[in-house]
Amino acid sequence: MRTFLCVFIFVLCFLSGPAHSADKYVNCSGGNDDNDGSTAGEAWKTIGKAAEEADPGDLVHITNGPCTLGSPVAFDSRLTLSGTNNCRSTESECTVFRGEPSTSPIVVRPGSTSGIDGFRIRDGVAHLKFDNFSFQANGTSVFNEPVIIGVLDTKQESDIFFRGVSISGAHKYGLKIRGAKDVLIQGGTVSVTGTYGNGYRIEGNSNEVADNIVFRGTTASGNARAGYLISGNYPEATNIVYDRTVSQNNTGTNGHGYEVTGSTSATVKFFDAIASGNSGAGFVSGVSARFENVYSSGNSAEGIRLKLRSSLTHSTATLLNTTVKGNGDPQVSQTAPGIDLKVYNSLITASSKRQMSYSKKYPAYPTPGSGAFVDWKRNVTNGSNGSGYVVTFKDRTGTQRNCTSTQIHTCDATGDCDFDHEVTIDELLTMVGIANEEEPLSSCYQGDRNGDGAVSVEEITTATGIALNDDAHDSTSTSSPSFQSDQKHLSSGTTGWNSGGTPNSFGVPVCRANGCDADSHARPDSTSYDIGAYEGTGSQSTDSTCANLGPATCIAGGSRLLKQVASLDLGSSSQCYGREAEVPIELNGTAGDVAGLQLDILYDANLLAVTDDKPVCWLDIPLYHGEVYPNVLPTIGSQGRLRVIVVDIEKGQTFGNGPLMTCRFSVIGNSAETALSVEGLRVATEQGTLIDATSSSGIIQIRDVCSADGAREQVQ
Repeated sequence: MRTFLCVFIFVLCFLSGPAHSADKYVNCSGGNDDNDGSTAGEAWKTIGKAAEEADPGDLVHITNGPCTLGSPVAFDSRLTLSGTNNCRSTESECTVFRGEPSTSPIVVRPGSTSGIDGFRIRDGVAHLKFDNFSFQANGTSVFNEPVIIGVLDTKQESDIFFRGVSISGAHKYGLKIRGAKDVLIQGGTVSVTGTYGNGYRIEGNSNEVADNIVFRGTTASGNARAGYLISGNYPEATNIVYDRTVSQNNTGTNGHGYEVTGSTSATVKFFDAIASGNSGAGFVSGVSARFENVYSSGNSAEGIRLKLRSSLTHSTATLLNTTVKGNGDPQVSQTAPGIDLKVYNSLITASSKRQMSYSKKYPAYPTPGSGAFVDWKRNVTNGSNGSGYVVTFKDRTGTQRNCTSTQIHTCDATGDCDFDHEVTIDELLTMVGIANEEEPLSSCYQGDRNGDGAVSVEEITTATGIALNDDAHDSTSTSSPSFQSDQKHLSSGTTGWNSGGTPNSFGVPVCRANGCDADSHARPDSTSYDIGAYEGTGSQSTDSTCANLGPATCIAGGSRLLKQVASLDLGSSSQCYGREAEVPIELNGTAGDVAGLQLDILYDANLLAVTDDKPVCWLDIPLYHGEVYPNVLPTIGSQGRLRVIVVDIEKGQTFGNGPLMTCRFSVIGNSAETALSVEGLRVATEQGTLIDATSSSGIIQIRDVCSADGAREQVQ
């Protein structure tokens, strides 16, 4: 029986999973640092003593505040719980310092000496959690920096979790993260009115990159500078996420809601983030950034300001289901060239202000890949400045262009070569000429939609759609929207109500907006998505999936979700010297929505030639208004190149699977056979989106005898 009982107890303990090593206790009013901290009756008095004596994996209960610090408290590597742990999701895999009771955070304050730091997380410590603290001033004694995660050393702190930790009254920064990785800050409010005045600050250091930092449900309010700052003082911070965060009423110089000046190698992500009432801009980013379900309102400067850090030459910014309203002029600004800007399903509105201002000029343009790509669709852009301009921009030459509310549908339209807010057949033919390298790009810079220094078939099909529909921005509206009393949710039936596109249809990744809005309501609330950060009237129940504070889940976006892969197949032909071989070409694997196709057919110029005294290529499909536009490009060595574009620029008719066209080659040399191959294949929909495509090679067999007329012909 004894053996069975021992085995039973061992198995029970094994199956129960990991637990804390021990419970330790701090009583800031009635404890004594000469105690051993093992029970509430033997509690230590100071948090510093607990940091020195607790063992890895302990749960330290801290009660009866306020807890006064005479000097900074260091939490170092001796507290690291060994193993591959994730303290941010499993508490038993942490060493925990918890303020109790949970209904009232434990106050931590400096002693009589002002200007000391509070908690220093240092020495490469890992798997550490802090729960339910409030850092406050003690009369005139104020912390210098209440919480510092990471210091200037060669050891990187990791897997650090702060939950429900608030900070007020500090000389420099409220909570600073320096060179640490895998850090989650969840809940809590920071308000710092000291000289430096940032609420939450991230920076790298001379040895480590600050990496994988997540703020979730935190608030920065009333800080003397930016509420959230990624600093440019040190090398780099990367993989930074702001999830359901708030930054409001920050004041003073650079009193922005969020400011990203530091260099990052990954896009900074703002999910369901709010910026309101700040003395600067709502959001400022000098690096690549994604804004999803973001709300920026009532800020003195722009709602969203995009600029380019001096060390960078290119960045991207995506605004998806954002609301930017009632800020300074303009609501959204892209102040530096070299920034790709995409704005979809967003509500941008302010009276007597421009709604967007951007630049497509880039110093190295038209060097391939050097231009900015600007695209905006399915938005509400209501309001204009004193000159009546809703959107202003600089084109690729740097010339200032302006659009009024009546011009908005064709403002900055692809293919509008002369900027007269109309795309014509002549302009489409010019684009075809550029794509075929028959005309210079300078004849229509507006044909280069994505800024890569060229015009391709997807840009031609985009411009064709604009010419046919007189709409470059997919029903973007300039009508005035009305709001519920919260000034966030739209009034039923107003501009933007049920008129948004499906977020994952715009060809960009989607993390939240496809299923949830900014306050955890399910999207769409009815038949279609609302434009902006909020769905419905706000009276609907929150969705438990949206309300969960777990990690955001991202999915790919765009037409590639259709899972179609086009296949272009070159056929075979047999012909002899001095005659013409006709090669059939088929297209298969599509959904029947192809509006344009571009390819280069490569051939051996010693054996084959292309002449334009007869049709080079012709359609084999009933594309009534479509044309094949071939052009022979310069030969490189012995390799010939025939560029072919197929598109209907008159009616925008689409075509599907089966025989597509036939191309003619003159046989000029002696060989058993020669191969044809395809390069640069591009298959585009009528929306100007590329479909994945593959190709197969073709063969021309060269015979030494042709007997069509009964005569024998030797190959020369």
